[in-house]
Amino acid sequence: MCKLSDDISRQNLYSHLSSKHPGLLSSFKAACLRGESQPKKRKCDEVVDLDGIENNPSKRQATIQESLTLKLRKPPKPVLTQEEFDNVVLNYVVDSVLPLRHVETDPFRELMKKVSPNHVVMCRKTLAKRLLAKYITAKEKIIDHLLKLNHVCTTADLWTAHGKSYVGMTCHWLHPTTFERNSICLAIRRVVG
Repeated sequence: MCKLSDDISRQNLYSHLSSKHPGLLSSFKAACLRGESQPKKRKCDEVVDLDGIENNPSKRQATIQESLTLKLRKPPKPVLTQEEFDNVVLNYVVDSVLPLRHVETDPFRELMKKVSPNHVVMCRKTLAKRLLAKYITAKEKIIDHLLKLNHVCTTADLWTAHGKSYVGMTCHWLHPTTFERNSICLAIRRVVG
């Protein structure tokens, strides 16, 4: 976009507009007339363009203050979808061995609202349903994988922690081609008695 020059002579610009941009010539003349009635120096944030629009925010670059203010006003774009957010919360609860009611505590909800205001934290019942669905899917994958193997080794272990007894079952196998050792925990149960 051509901008008005502060030079004394505008003849070259006038000739250019006459030959190349005849539709803008009347706007240019109007801007020149307005410019002569104003002081020669313009404020640094004032822009006079050929359309005769002054201080139009869409036609000029924002100041630093305006830029910061606009950025603070706009809500942040969600990085995660709601489904991805729910999966992150589910993995957090499972990996941290937290009770399902943890998602309904006020401090957790406040944290999630500050961290990701565009997402809604699921309730305990929804978390339980998703956890069950994830468990069933994982169990089916493990069964399918173990059915493809020719040989596996299972182990059992019994231990006590904080006065409570537990038994755990694990399964181990070697990958058929790479001979990489793999292990999986099949179950852990509390032993009473």
